[in-house]
Amino acid sequence: MTMPRLLWPSYLDHMADKISKDIDLDELLDRVMVMAREDEMAGICLACLEDAYCEPDAECYACESCGARMVYGFDNLLLMMVA
Repeated sequence: MTMPRLLWPSYLDHMADKISKDIDLDELLDRVMVMAREDEMAGICLACLEDAYCEPDAECYACESCGARMVYGFDNLLLMMVA
């Protein structure tokens, strides 16, 4: 099975190999929607899938859990998941 591709700016394509192979886009969308409803300062690290405290429009922030610069705010995640 191939991993579904997130839609993101082309200048970030070189980072696609750093996205967690365990990502489930349906689960990710559910988590992002909860963040959008409950918390204005939340995002997810796409490398380790941990929640992160960040601005909604965060892009490529460093993750406090794994150190990867793969933290995105919920606004950007929603935009990347639009098909």
